[in-house]
Amino acid sequence: MDDLAVVKGFYEAFIAGDLAGCIERLDPDLEIDEPAGLPYGGHYQGIEAFQQLAGAMLAGYEFTLLEWSVHDAGEFVVGRLLGRFTSRANGRSLEMPVVEHSHLTDGRISRIDVYYKDTRAFVDTVG
Repeated sequence: MDDLAVVKGFYEAFIAGDLAGCIERLDPDLEIDEPAGLPYGGHYQGIEAFQQLAGAMLAGYEFTLLEWSVHDAGEFVVGRLLGRFTSRANGRSLEMPVVEHSHLTDGRISRIDVYYKDTRAFVDTVG
C-alpha cells in the first residue's frame, strides 16, 4: 500500500471512530508532536501514548472533520484538514485549519508533526 493510501485510511478510520483502524496504520514506535501551546501539547511516543492523546483531545472537545485531503510531499505526506472543535465545557466552537506531516516507515505512520493555524484562538475558544 502506498503512503498516501495509508494516511488516507488513517483519516477515514478516525472519522469513523475506528480506533483499531487508526492503530493498525501506526508504527509501534510512533512519535507525535502537538503544538506546545495546546492543553495536550508535547511529544508523544508509542501506541499507548497515541491512545492517551486521543482520549485527552476528545475529552475536552467534540471534533468534526469538515474537509480534508492528503498530498505527497516527497519525504512525507501532508494532511490538510479543516476541523470544527466544540468545547464540551462551554459549548463554544471554532473552525480551524490544521496541517499534519506524516512520515512513514515500512508502510506505517511513524511520525506526525501537527500544526494548528492559531493555537491561541483554539485555547481561548475551546479551552
